[in-house]
Amino acid sequence: MAESDLLQERERVVRLHMEAENVHDFDTVIGTFSHPRYKLSERTRGHWVRSKRRVGSFGRA
Repeated sequence: MAESDLLQERERVVRLHMEAENVHDFDTVIGTFSHPRYKLSERTRGHWVRSKRRVGSFGRA
């Protein structure tokens, strides 16, 4: 893969990850890692969802 193609792919993955975080799509967030180091249990998923509701999204208009 050419360096410019690699950079474009990395940018695509980062954007996908960030967009998924913004809409709380945690399965997609985890899926953006080539080797995720953990899975989301229902307990962990619930914690993330509750945390996002309390904190909201900083810096979004």
